[in-house]
Formats: sequence, structure tokens, C-alpha cells
Amino acid sequence: MVISLLCPSRGRPENLRRLSESAFSLAASPLDIEVLAYVDLDDPALPQYVALDCAEIHTGERIMFTDYWNKLAEVARGDIMGMMGDDVVFRTPGWDVMVEAAFGSVPDRMVLVYGRDGFRNQVHASHPFLSREWCEVLGYLYPHPEVFTQDMVDVWVFELAQAVNRTIYLPELFTQHMHPDDPSLGVEFDQTYRDNAMRRERDRTHERYADYAAERAADVEKLRRALR
Repeated sequence: MVISLLCPSRGRPENLRRLSESAFSLAASPLDIEVLAYVDLDDPALPQYVALDCAEIHTGERIMFTDYWNKLAEVARGDIMGMMGDDVVFRTPGWDVMVEAAFGSVPDRMVLVYGRDGFRNQVHASHPFLSREWCEVLGYLYPHPEVFTQDMVDVWVFELAQAVNRTIYLPELFTQHMHPDDPSLGVEFDQTYRDNAMRRERDRTHERYADYAAERAADVEKLRRALR
């Protein structure tokens, strides 16, 4: 079973290398792992990304932030897809076995699986794993990239999974979010983080989330009809 780690990245080739090497080195079956990254054609660091030998680099125009994962899902080989950021580091040996076992415990594989991120942990799935079956039922990996240009799509899918009681939390799985919100990590608030914050404020993504409650309710019904 192939697990595809989908990771948009901008201006951070060393972060992508760190994510990839942590995932491969700690996987029990590294040959069944692929890391796919979307890199903008206008990224000044594009040559450094292309030179990486630890991730499959896909390039294109700079698009709405949350659409990066959808684009990568179109070319992913995996039956399981992990929504990663380039500021994630895997910390758990055999993490792939844990993830595969969690999906294997659900006959229809219609479940959201997640671990600790060092911030919200069980409270929220910041970097969830989803099955291809889940995406086929809903027709998307992450919704409305034209609206949710920063944040809230992970909230959306987590809310759906909770509504149908299909979440599996793996506290032993640590996918650490190396984010500047935690000052103890010493992470620089770089241009990529500044761009993210600008989109969040400009597009009012948190405020607009409530406007789509009816659509989320309809998606919950789609999932319920598909469960076995």
C-alpha cells in the first residue's frame, strides 16, 4: 500500500528535504512512501527544489493556497494521502505501519487518521491522512480553494469526520509542526509565513467558514450514505 505525502512548499527547499528525509528514514517500508511537492514556477528557490532527490517536484503557476493539495492528489499514486506542510517533521519510527493499520481497521477505509502535532494534538487534525475512497465520495480533497485561500480546510474535513464518527487519533504518531507560534522551536517567521498571514487577513477565511455550514451538512450526508 502506497502512502502519498502531499506537500506544498515555497522558499523552503531545506524544509522539504527535512520532511522527506524524516518520513523515509522512519518508515518501516520506505519504498511504499512517496513525497510529492508543488512548487510555484516563480519561486526563486525553484532550482534548489529541482535538485532535491528526496521528493517528486511538481511545478505550476502560483495558485490559491489550499488548491496545492488538490493538484498533488491528482498525480499521487497512494491509496492513502497525508496532507503535509513543509514545516512538518516525522518523529515516530514505523509511522507508516501505524497509519496503514488504522485504515485497515475500518473495512470501507472511510476514516480520517491523525497524530500529535505538538500544538493541538487530539483537539484538531492539522495534518490528516485520508483515503482515496473518502476523496472520491466527496469529490475533493480540500474544498473551495477560491474561498479558503489560507486555513480552515483542515477544520472542514475534520468537522465532517467527527460528524460521522470516523476519526482515529494515534497519540503515538508524532508529526511535529515546526511553527513559529511555538517560540521554543526557534523557527523564523519568514516570507512564506508572512504571505500566509496576509491571505488570512485579506480574505477573512475564518469569518467566511460559517457561510458554508449548509454545504458541510450536505457533505456529511454524502459520507453517511457511503459508510458500510
